[in-house]
Amino acid sequence: MMKLLQQLSLTGTREHAAAGSLTAAGSKKAALNPVNGQAVDTTAADKSQLAKVDTGRFQMWSAIGQLQYKHSQAQGAERSLTQVYRGLLTVAQTSKTNVRHPQQTADQVRQLEARVSHNLNGALQPKLLNANGEQKTYQLGNIDLLTPKAAETVNLVIPAAGKSVSFLLPAYGQPKDMLDNINRALSPLKISASATPEQKLVFNLPAEQQRMLEEPVLFSGEGIRIPAGNPVPVKLLPQGSDLSELAKIIENDQPDEILSAVKQLKAKTKNTIAQVRHFIGQIHQDAEMSLPDIDIGSVQQQLGQTLRQGDFGSRLTALLAQANVSRDTTVALLKNKG
Repeated sequence: MMKLLQQLSLTGTREHAAAGSLTAAGSKKAALNPVNGQAVDTTAADKSQLAKVDTGRFQMWSAIGQLQYKHSQAQGAERSLTQVYRGLLTVAQTSKTNVRHPQQTADQVRQLEARVSHNLNGALQPKLLNANGEQKTYQLGNIDLLTPKAAETVNLVIPAAGKSVSFLLPAYGQPKDMLDNINRALSPLKISASATPEQKLVFNLPAEQQRMLEEPVLFSGEGIRIPAGNPVPVKLLPQGSDLSELAKIIENDQPDEILSAVKQLKAKTKNTIAQVRHFIGQIHQDAEMSLPDIDIGSVQQQLGQTLRQGDFGSRLTALLAQANVSRDTTVALLKNKG
């Protein structure tokens, strides 16, 4: 990114040089045409050209500024994800030892969550890449919809939204196939479904829609997974963040459960790190494409010409002279004081 900024600065210098040439040319024309108002027209044309140059520079700086911001945010997310991954490795190592301190380890996980929360959401996804904003998660408690059984059509009514959906759970299908069917049915409501390591069904939705699932929902089925007849009211359980849930598991001090949860989060975190690195690579490509090809030698030559034109050189000389006088005066005063 520093290289790209250097190129952009050179582009701006070249544009200033071009602007200087336009101004100088305008001054000469004004001297040759002091009558009939031609000088005024020339100056107006020069200003128009300068405006075009400055607009182009502004657009380029704006574009590179946006890319810089995204790059910085992505790098921060990558660092936070790396911290999480290392923390998970530590938890796994600790859970394998005979001497464990569950409460201390759980507190360390919660502290880790606080440190990375400015870059990552509760699902350990970079906020920069999360177009849907903050998500809320609710777990389906005692009802098991993902265990392979005979085919069944399930109806779900969401009273708070005034909506209902139906989905088919195929006969002895895999959890992935059943999740696909559930997600297709819930997609119009902007609700997605996933599964926990224990194959519990989890619903995710935007935070601004969380009221939809805070109130009990109604399930009805064909007597295989859901009792037939009247709909069954079910209160969904709000879920905490990934790391807060891990902390709860650690407090129970069951090594097998801890290792299972850590394994899942490690895979998830590793996959997200790969996504972030791909995003950073895309930013670099976009930055390269947004900048024009720059002939550095030509820019340096134009800069030299600009410095020699007009009174810029004399002003620079005067400033340098003032700086030297100030320096010499300061040194002399210090010597006299000594």
